[in-house]
Amino acid sequence: MQGIKTERLEPTDREGVRIRAWLGDVSVTVSWDDNFDAEQNDTLAILTLLEKLGVRAPAAPAIPPGPSTQPAGRRGAPNEE
Repeated sequence: MQGIKTERLEPTDREGVRIRAWLGDVSVTVSWDDNFDAEQNDTLAILTLLEKLGVRAPAAPAIPPGPSTQPAGRRGAPNEE
């Protein structure tokens, strides 16, 4: 069984740091995103490869809504007249 592999490509005179992901003879190279750490950059490259291969990644789980924006002291308090 084959697995997806990734490697970090060091900068050259023309290009910055990049991540290469490949499976067999299919590969993609994506630019390093400074907003992400190494694992997140690897994940981005892998997802890009999967997209190229026509594989749909599973949907991200739904994020539950945050707490109410109503101030805690007023939550459920009776109307004052």
